[in-house]
Amino acid sequence: MIDTLIRYISTNPLLIGGIGTLLFGSVMYFIRDIPMRIYHTIKRMTTIEITLTSDSFLYHEILRVLSTARIGLFARNYSTDHEGDVVSGYGSSVAIFERRLITFNRELIEGKLRLDEKLSITVFSRNVDILRRMIAKARLPKPDDMVKIYTAASGWWGSPIRRRKRSLDTIFTNGDVKNTIIAKVRWFMANEQWYIRRGIPYKLVFLLHGVPGSGKSSLIYGMASYFDRGIGAVQSISGIDETLKNLPENTFALIEDIDMISISRDEDDDETPSKPQAAAPVKTERDLTSTATQMSALQVLINALDGVATPHGLIIFITTNFRERLDAALIRPGRVDCDLEITVLEPEAAEDMFVAFYGDESKSLIRSYTTSSFFKPRTGAELQQIFMTESAEQALKALRGHPDLHTVRAEVWQ
Repeated sequence: MIDTLIRYISTNPLLIGGIGTLLFGSVMYFIRDIPMRIYHTIKRMTTIEITLTSDSFLYHEILRVLSTARIGLFARNYSTDHEGDVVSGYGSSVAIFERRLITFNRELIEGKLRLDEKLSITVFSRNVDILRRMIAKARLPKPDDMVKIYTAASGWWGSPIRRRKRSLDTIFTNGDVKNTIIAKVRWFMANEQWYIRRGIPYKLVFLLHGVPGSGKSSLIYGMASYFDRGIGAVQSISGIDETLKNLPENTFALIEDIDMISISRDEDDDETPSKPQAAAPVKTERDLTSTATQMSALQVLINALDGVATPHGLIIFITTNFRERLDAALIRPGRVDCDLEITVLEPEAAEDMFVAFYGDESKSLIRSYTTSSFFKPRTGAELQQIFMTESAEQALKALRGHPDLHTVRAEVWQ
């Protein structure tokens, strides 16, 4: 049987030609592949590689370092980042970092929900310390007078913008509000082991509430400036557990106007004894779906603030104009660590703000002109508008609620 098969093959020119072609093609393919095999072998022996995506920590900072070291002769493609700096555009580029040749390729990745980027870096060296030093350079402190502000949605933080720091001396509050926050943040940062020994999540949650324009956001901005930290503004509760987990280091998280994010208690649920009880409306399937979605969002947020998903070392500020609308489970003691009301400014704080706008020479004027009995309480935003548009004398009349002050211009600006 075998002999017959061998004779058949040996006497069949078509079959012999096919086998010969197959063997020849295989040999040629192997030979052709030899240079690439040699190249990849040499590359593995002489280079190190790292790949980053745009949601990786320090992605944009590392891109900026490479862009600065890039050899323009080999590429002319540029773009700008969110801070307005010129960086390498998409495609391949060549750079020299610490006398080492580096090639890197920046490319766009189209995802289902957003556009991501990928940065592939090849360093012609076997010394991993070069990568460490590159990362260290990317971590260089930001300018002393700037605060990085990030925004995030669905777990991804974009490139930061930079704004000049704001001194706490330019932010006016009643009593010891500023000192209270400073003391709590300082103690928190210095006592990590206190939390660990007691099995308490190492997090610090502030709730700042008060009327619109009372200065809640400005106060947080001033605190970030004071502690030399960035601000990570959360724009969506969706995926907040992932968002907070990826919060850039040395950054305060911020959720502004949380009462506007569809997780508040329905006003119809707040029963007032003085109101007659009306028949409860029949809830439709859409109402039930909306309620379930809100409860799910609330649960995710609660777990992110005080649960197994809470990031270690999280410091977060939450603001609202309507504390009474928030679910009790969200703001209970232990979940919110510091609950502060930011109120309209009392006479002493308002006078300090007046002097800050009109100069030290106005101190004697304000002391002789105003008294607390004539003072009309206003928010910091209202006072700022008055001080920006009126003379010192007219502003003093506003502080007293004087009827002669023409306030139309201030009202238009509000």
